[in-house]
Amino acid sequence: MYRFRLFLLIIQCLVSPELSFAAHRTLKFRAMPLFDTDVTKMFTHGYGRFMELGLWNLLLSSDLRKIAFKKKLAPTTSNEIFSYKKSIKAFQKLELTTKLVHWDERTFYLEHVIRSEDGSVCATAIVTGVMRSPQGVVRPADIIREAGLLVEPDALSASTSNAILALQGMDIAIAP
Repeated sequence: MYRFRLFLLIIQCLVSPELSFAAHRTLKFRAMPLFDTDVTKMFTHGYGRFMELGLWNLLLSSDLRKIAFKKKLAPTTSNEIFSYKKSIKAFQKLELTTKLVHWDERTFYLEHVIRSEDGSVCATAIVTGVMRSPQGVVRPADIIREAGLLVEPDALSASTSNAILALQGMDIAIAP
């Protein structure tokens, strides 16, 4: 199901007008039984798969799309902090919002929020990620400069700032 959704997402991004890389994106899904859920509720990995689609949507629907294809960039998640708040049931409609919240010299930081159709939050995640090319990791500043973007990250909330600090600590803890 993920690959089918990814294929449809790529087609949708290619025929849609480009948006700013810094703008938030919203995708809508329906949790499909036996693909996203067991008989009644969503598997833990299902949340991550939806968020992965949000990551691809952010890249391919943005003004970075041409650079991504030219340099063969692929978004890669390195660390995640998830918070599960409410179970997602089979056939339930969902809305995923993905937003670039910050970047530094090495990493992009994204926020994903999954809401049910009544607007209540089911899960949130702060994710670190990089763009990889066949030559290796590409620095965020290089991507933004090449695209000619004049964007700065928004001010961070205290909870997002704390999550980013925790994710940076994870990188330090696992560095060789």
